[in-house]
Amino acid sequence: MKKIILALILVSNMATSCSQEKLIISNDGVGEIKLGELLIEKPDIKGLEIITNKDNVIQLIKLTSNNYRTKEGFGVGSNFNQIEKTYKKTMRKSLGSTKGNIIIGNLGEIIVYENISFVDNNNDNKVDTVWVQQFVINKH
Repeated sequence: MKKIILALILVSNMATSCSQEKLIISNDGVGEIKLGELLIEKPDIKGLEIITNKDNVIQLIKLTSNNYRTKEGFGVGSNFNQIEKTYKKTMRKSLGSTKGNIIIGNLGEIIVYENISFVDNNNDNKVDTVWVQQFVINKH
């Protein structure tokens, strides 16, 4: 009887850890969904949007659900200041809408760490959306 209970506990722990790994945000994707890979079929998962190029290669992963987290625990709902304290090499910018050189609207703020962008759309210092995309820096 003790062996059966122990086996059930082990299987339960394995299932939990496997499902948690699938929800991890990293600088190259989310779980098993990786930037630069060919997308065969778009998953129908609430809070997850995948943007591809014309060849169906994954270019951007957009998250609006708090089910997805970095290994440090950051995602939708996280505090902006805590993200900056934890990730030392971040870039924080205001998001605005412009017409020519004139700013005509404030769209919130963004913190970028590696290929992960944490977006605060309503200026409440909390993450509303997470984007994972590869940034290309022009060296011209």
